[in-house]
Amino acid sequence: MSFLFELPNIAGDVLVLSCKSIVPACWSYFIFRLVLLGSPLDLLSLVSQALRSRLGLPLAIRLIEIFEAYYKRPLVTDPAFLISTIEVLFSIYYVDLIKRVQKRFPGETHSHEELYELVRRIVGVGLQPAQAVSQGSEELTTLGKYPIPKGGFRRFTKETSLLNPVYHDQLEVDQIHPPSLYAPTTYLDFDHPQAISFRQHQVKWFFDCNWDDILYDNFAKWVAAVLFNISPEEIMQTDSVAIERGVASDKLRKPFLDKLIHCYECRTGRPFPPGYNPKLKGKVIRPTLDPVKIQFRSLSYYGLAYLSGRAIRAMLRLNGFRLEKSVNRDVGLEYLIRISEGWSTQPVEERETPLIFIHGVGLGLAQYITIIQYLTFSDWAHERPIVILLQPCVSMEIFSKRFLEPPNQDEVTGDIREMIYRWKFDQTGIELLSHSNGTVISGWIIKAFPELLKRCCMIDPVCFGAMYDSVQFFKGLIPFSDFATSNTFNFLSNKTRFLYAKPKTGMEKIIRFNLGTEPGIACYTQRHFNFISALLWPHQIPGFCDPNRFSVFVGGRDAILDGGRVRQYLLNEGMRDAFPNQRKTQKEFGAGGQGSDKKIEHGGGLVIDWKAGHGQTFMPDNPYFQLIKNWVEGEGYKF
Repeated sequence: MSFLFELPNIAGDVLVLSCKSIVPACWSYFIFRLVLLGSPLDLLSLVSQALRSRLGLPLAIRLIEIFEAYYKRPLVTDPAFLISTIEVLFSIYYVDLIKRVQKRFPGETHSHEELYELVRRIVGVGLQPAQAVSQGSEELTTLGKYPIPKGGFRRFTKETSLLNPVYHDQLEVDQIHPPSLYAPTTYLDFDHPQAISFRQHQVKWFFDCNWDDILYDNFAKWVAAVLFNISPEEIMQTDSVAIERGVASDKLRKPFLDKLIHCYECRTGRPFPPGYNPKLKGKVIRPTLDPVKIQFRSLSYYGLAYLSGRAIRAMLRLNGFRLEKSVNRDVGLEYLIRISEGWSTQPVEERETPLIFIHGVGLGLAQYITIIQYLTFSDWAHERPIVILLQPCVSMEIFSKRFLEPPNQDEVTGDIREMIYRWKFDQTGIELLSHSNGTVISGWIIKAFPELLKRCCMIDPVCFGAMYDSVQFFKGLIPFSDFATSNTFNFLSNKTRFLYAKPKTGMEKIIRFNLGTEPGIACYTQRHFNFISALLWPHQIPGFCDPNRFSVFVGGRDAILDGGRVRQYLLNEGMRDAFPNQRKTQKEFGAGGQGSDKKIEHGGGLVIDWKAGHGQTFMPDNPYFQLIKNWVEGEGYKF
């Protein structure tokens, strides 16, 4: 099935155009039948006379006779008219959906402490201790009130995991520093390589303008949108109201916004010139504030998605899974779970570790049929509890109550906590397997329950990576040698990749239509998405450098994220390649190693398939899918 990722441009155009044309065709037929019902005789008489005088062919005459009699058919017996009527009514409802998606949502509120720590991580990534010391940083030897221990680094403390809802004081040897330790407190040299690299990325958020064109108020507009989800003018208005209410000055947003911008200025090498450049009006990417571009699709489109999802759920329930729901809130998280017989009565030390699978955006479980089959029928999966999380808001389940109301981090982690303690997973720990946007949910679980994580496998992760592993038009501008700015905006950039970049291949066009312009998914990515909570930093992952505990699979031809840059970022942060010296294609790997018991020893946990697109590693004919299954089963990286 990998041929789907090699579709030519014309195939993508045909498929997308076919989906787009259903609604206009239904409207056309609906109007045509109503017009025909009102005054058919005169119109048909003129048409038939004209055609008979010119053609005179038996087939043409027969078609004309059918056409003349067609208006006499009652509308209620015309299935095409009934279907068109349903699609017309649904398209009217769809217009209301589009209006609801365009509405701005307040988003999550983060404290000044959290945001300041976040920005310091952004501007600190890529800088070495010596560089930060030379810039006068006074925070290299401590993490808040805690000194950095020799031979290891403090992990999961309040200071190193400010964005974590749960933290623990524990030491782990060979752990990496949080990048905020290296944030410069004075301006880097303007010609410093890291300052140049940072500026080269930042201008992409202004549609690749000249750096000198960005004035202070232009940059403030972008920072306010990304961190506060509002405009600088709205910040001024809220501050005015706060001052009237007697709010302390250190709680106001405008002075804090200036403080954050100064952090950026230190990294870029000089302060922004004052003022606002009108040439950049409308030329700043603000995904959560920009208008949402949505394209019409038919009810039959959603009907197929719904039926395929329900069919897979039925198959799972026939094979021992049952549908459960978290009850700690009104619309709690739903999940399918199967617990192997006798598991709960075994001694804790003998129980197999439960596995939680988290899918990405798209058609829900339907596009993960290969991994679903594996988790359903394999002997390995029958020995342990298997949990499959359901996410209707990103699965085109338009009939769900949460279609336009995706849960936030606190809601998801609260539901997961209930699930863990309900099924006694806290006694054994958990393993995570996630793909694409599912890696964001994995990140939430990791940050909330680091002590419970035994192993984790992420495929096509969008929760971390380089700051400028980003939209399609960002690619290829910055060499890997400069790859060290930040992982913070990677996920946000990946989400805008199929929103702002022009699709080139047939698969990219299909992805743009299915993911970039669908109301439920667009509502999540452009209105409810909070990239601050979505971020996962390497120092937050237990066993990040241990290939037996943490594994990442990426594709080299991914249409959503740049797998090569994600790989380079993870290598820079301490991961190692599972196959250090290979650039083999799927075909070469399948011919050279598939079916053998060769196990790669002393390798790392990072695997890249240079010929794979987004999600292609799940295809049954992809040799890397077998590699994923082997790692999940604890067999290491073996073909």
